[in-house]
Parts: sequence; C-alpha cells; structure tokens
Amino acid sequence: MDDLRQQIRKSGVKLREIAEISGESQSTISRVLDLKLRTKIEDAAKSLIITRNFEVNTWAERYSDAVSNIKPTLQ
Repeated sequence: MDDLRQQIRKSGVKLREIAEISGESQSTISRVLDLKLRTKIEDAAKSLIITRNFEVNTWAERYSDAVSNIKPTLQ
C-alpha cells in the first residue's frame, strides 16, 4: 500500500481526483491508503475471528451430543 501511495505522489495525482472518480470522500481515500491504520484494523479483525472460532469450538466440544442431533433443513 505504501508503494501505491508513493506512485500516487510521484505521478502528481491528487487524493481529491481519486475521491471524485471513486465517489468516495477525500478522507476515506486517505484512510484506505494509511498502511498503519489498515494493519491495525486487520489485526483487530483477525483477533476477533480467532476468539469467535475458539468460542464456537469450545461450545461444540462441550455440547457435542447436542451438535450431533442438529439437522438443519434448507428452505
């Protein structure tokens, strides 16, 4: 992402121009290009995914007999 930000700067493209073409605000474009912010958000999301998966697996182990009796139906 930093590479893209550098390419944008070198080419003289303005965030305002990207915002106009994409239909997003200039601040949104800036945030998307912020590598530290993106990494922070990805780390938080991964942490939540791991926690939820652990909770589901723990529940499934604890109630394994109930899980085996669940028969979902498609409608």
